[in-house]
Amino acid sequence: MELPLAHAPAEAFDEAERVSAERLEAGDVSGYQHRRLQLEAARYTALRLETQVAQDNTLGVLASLIGSTGTTLDDTTVLTDSLTPAPLTLSVDSLVSLALTNRSELRVALLEADAATAEVGLADAQRIPTPVLTGGFKSERLPTGVTISGFVAGLSLPVPLWDRRSGAVEASRAEAARRTADAAVQRRDTEREVRNAHAAHQALAAQLDALRAQLGERAMTARQAADTAYAEGEISLLEWLDSVRAYHEAAASYAGLWAEYIARRAALERATGALLL
Repeated sequence: MELPLAHAPAEAFDEAERVSAERLEAGDVSGYQHRRLQLEAARYTALRLETQVAQDNTLGVLASLIGSTGTTLDDTTVLTDSLTPAPLTLSVDSLVSLALTNRSELRVALLEADAATAEVGLADAQRIPTPVLTGGFKSERLPTGVTISGFVAGLSLPVPLWDRRSGAVEASRAEAARRTADAAVQRRDTEREVRNAHAAHQALAAQLDALRAQLGERAMTARQAADTAYAEGEISLLEWLDSVRAYHEAAASYAGLWAEYIARRAALERATGALLL
């Protein structure tokens, strides 16, 4: 969007310079007016060149990210304004529910809390004595020379009179409480992040809608009418410069807002952990 926006005023000034040169020869404009026009034309030409360099650098970075063998993308590659997300249709509550389901860091926190709670049950269960059953075959020779043989069995039950593992149980409970609290904080932070991202997204969307109505076909028609009026001598150079500058500044503001809108949509998708189509 930015490169065509930079080309438009530069092309308009090319035509304006041609008209001004003809008027200068005819004596209809002063040398000062013609030089003023050339100065403005040079400024927009420099802007166009700066934008072209910025685009080339961006394409070089994009080529490296996608693994292109060259320093830039292939000449056959056509880049368009593909980042045009549809208007958001989900409510903020639906987005919060989506985030609570999809956010990986929140799922990890919940799983860690569940694991810590299970550790408490294990540590508590280890406080209960475990019966030990023994058995075998025993042969014993008495002093009288008689040998006694037979099977033997035994049952032991250790009683923890002093060590009841209370320290381990309390440590497990403290860890479980910490993990549960961390998960609750993560849940609240996720919900707050989604609501803030949604509010920022919707606020900018409303601004874009209002500006889009002003920069539609009527604005372009008005600028073209100013070009025609200047070419026919109906308006002065300053009036034409004002019309070109006003349209360019408004269009540049719209391009900047649109870039910010894409960034806010990306922030909302990151907050929900899902692609919002």
